[in-house]
Formats: sequence, C-alpha cells, structure tokens
Amino acid sequence: YDAAESLNSQTIEVPSGDEAKKRRIHVEYSDQVQDMRLVFDASSLTARVHTLGKSFADIELYNPTRARVTAFEEIIFPAVTKIWGEALKIRPLQQNIVPHVSTCGQTSISEDHLTNGVADADLLIYVELGEDSTCQINSMPKIHICHFDQDMRPLIGSLTLCLDELGVQDDEVHVKEAHKHIAQISQLVGRFLGLSPSLFKF
Repeated sequence: YDAAESLNSQTIEVPSGDEAKKRRIHVEYSDQVQDMRLVFDASSLTARVHTLGKSFADIELYNPTRARVTAFEEIIFPAVTKIWGEALKIRPLQQNIVPHVSTCGQTSISEDHLTNGVADADLLIYVELGEDSTCQINSMPKIHICHFDQDMRPLIGSLTLCLDELGVQDDEVHVKEAHKHIAQISQLVGRFLGLSPSLFKF
C-alpha cells in the first residue's frame, strides 16, 4: 500500500500568510533534546460511540463504529505517535499548548484546553469526523493547521476522518487495514510538519 500515492494536495489546508501570522503562539523551548511528543485528541470519536449507544435506532451502527474508534485510539494513533516520536528529536516545549481560538477546523475546543492547555505535547492534533455528504465525495483524511509558534512551526491542527473508510469485518478491524491507515496518517502528519528542519528548534 502506497500511502503517499493515496493522498493529494487537498489533504492539507494551510492558512494564508497573513492569517497564519495572526495564529502564532509564543512558546518557550527546553535546551534538552528529546523525542517529539505528538498528541491526538480523539474525544469527538468517543462522543460518537457514546451517542450511538444511547439511540436504539442506531444500534446496528454501534458495534462497527466502536470497533473503528477503538482501532484509531488503541492502535493507529499510538503507532503514528511512536513513528514520529522516534523520527524527530527536538527541543520540547516547556509549557502546555494553549489554543487561542475556540475552534480548530470544525472541532470545538474544550474550555479546559482553552484555559489550561494540553500538557506533555509538542504537537497537538484534534480529530474530527467528516460530514457524510463530504465523505461521499472524497473520503481521504484531511489535516488543517490552526496554530503556529513564533517561528511558524505548526503547533495545533485538526485531522478530519471519514470513519467508514476504515474497513470492519465481523465487528473487527483487521491488522492489514489498521496498517494502511497508520501509513496514511503518518504521511499526512509529515506533510503537516512540512518535513523541513527549519521548522524545528534543534
């Protein structure tokens, strides 16, 4: 499976130059170098499962949806985090990442994150579910940059997923299917980062 071939130029959305400058957050970095800490906030996926579980009409969707969400939370996102943590050694942030806007992409950011930020993170990505109508046209995952640091290094973004794109058989996600999405999202995170050493403080 060639993840790079499956993605196109529309899979990453970057603000215009002027807008990007408005979205800068001043942060302090440590002098010590360590693995990059990538954090996925997948609370929207958990909320989707919770909502389905409360509706008898959606009960047939519950098990496959739960299988998909579990695969993302327990297999795919941890694997992507490990891949990039081992690939990039950087000077870590000395503070929590605190978003300065109430939404990132289509994701509403929690009051806790707006007030206290997210600890132990050098890169924060909010995960959101794509609209059914949009996913029918293009089911590829997309990533959007919401905040940069003072040197224009990406700090916060949103990842839009079409959940049904992750194949399920007998309410299980098979290893091959999980590996396909690990490769795809790893490529997408690379594009988010720009794969440019100039974006990072070494």
